[in-house]
Amino acid sequence: MDWLSQRYSVAARNTANSDTPGYKAQQLSAFNDVLQAQSLSLTTTQVGHLAPTPSDQPSYAISPQHNSDMKTSGNDVAIDKEMQEIGDTSRQFAADINLEKVFQRMFLSSLKG
Repeated sequence: MDWLSQRYSVAARNTANSDTPGYKAQQLSAFNDVLQAQSLSLTTTQVGHLAPTPSDQPSYAISPQHNSDMKTSGNDVAIDKEMQEIGDTSRQFAADINLEKVFQRMFLSSLKG
């Protein structure tokens, strides 16, 4: 969900600066790239467990987008692309939340027996 928040933030920043002269649109690194760069680690729940290291926090690379439709002001934000990105991110948020609700219901039903 943190990656989706970052993705939404970058798309919102691009949209907000769509009329700013010279602004260069940005994009977030793909989730698969972030996932491949991370290693799974243990969580300390008992004294004998290994402690997670601070370097296990995900890092997201924000890089310039390469849009071919440069405006005369030097701004290269494609507002339709940014709005699509925001819509896609919202749908992914909704899917994640619904999935979490399903797991919560399954957990609660297992507790009830």
